[in-house]
Amino acid sequence: MTLPAFLNPLRVELTGRLKQGRPVWLLLEPLTLRCEVEGIVYERTAPRGFETDFASVPRAFWRFAPPGGLYAGAAVIHDWLYIKRIDNRLLADRTFLEGMKAAGVSAFQRSLIFRAVRLGGAKGWGS
Repeated sequence: MTLPAFLNPLRVELTGRLKQGRPVWLLLEPLTLRCEVEGIVYERTAPRGFETDFASVPRAFWRFAPPGGLYAGAAVIHDWLYIKRIDNRLLADRTFLEGMKAAGVSAFQRSLIFRAVRLGGAKGWGS
């Protein structure tokens, strides 16, 4: 198996609720990402029933990076890692980067989104 890779498809449904103006989605089945960061292979799974708003992208940037874009699965795993404080923030962010790669997000867009997460993600990690 080539890394990074999602081991199963993203299956979600709308909950009908909003979180800071963004729709909240319910994970219908576990979602697993296998990736390698700094020579270590990680397998991270967001469980069935987990709720996400996908990527917390400010509305002004939705045209370039909508919350539920191609990287939606990576955003679910990233949300799970942040909420559960799995590993540390940098590793969670690097896992998100690998998830975007697995989803086929362009290198340019991955780079921009990763930088934005590194700049603005501290608030999410600390809350």
